[in-house]
Amino acid sequence: MEQQWYFRSGKEVLGPVSAAKLKSMARAGTLRPYVHIRLGKSGDWVSADTIKGLAFGDEIGEEEGEEEAADETAGGGTRRYPMLHTYLDMSANVLAIGTAIGALALVAFLIAGIVRASQVTQGAGYVVVTDVAFVVLGAVVLAVWYIAGIAGIEFVRVVIDVEANTREIAGRLKTVDGVKG
Repeated sequence: MEQQWYFRSGKEVLGPVSAAKLKSMARAGTLRPYVHIRLGKSGDWVSADTIKGLAFGDEIGEEEGEEEAADETAGGGTRRYPMLHTYLDMSANVLAIGTAIGALALVAFLIAGIVRASQVTQGAGYVVVTDVAFVVLGAVVLAVWYIAGIAGIEFVRVVIDVEANTREIAGRLKTVDGVKG
């Protein structure tokens, strides 16, 4: 007898549908990866994206889409959460631009201090020393800010990779055909 799958839509339980119908629904985008499904009437509810063999509409592309997906491949698999990766890339760029602007502001401050010191007859050395100290301190703060920002962004990327690997391993344990791996 063919396996029967059930899925939830809100509080309503729908089904049964065959494994072939379930695969078709996933390909068509009718069944989303986050929808909870179960095998049989008494099976455990699991997220549809944990079932090996289901390819969801947003993961399947025409020939052009497949080439784009291949460009976004890291470690042999397609990127999960492509928009989050885009936001992380944008955040890294904004962080780099902000750091560059901060560095330019420090250089401008140093130049203004040197000009000001050249106009002062007494205490010019003090003005230059304090301005240089301020610029060095500012450079250290900028460097720490940039390194901490990049470290945070990379930490989020690692968490995404760990989550994706966990889902991949979980997916190997269940398949649409109910075979345990």
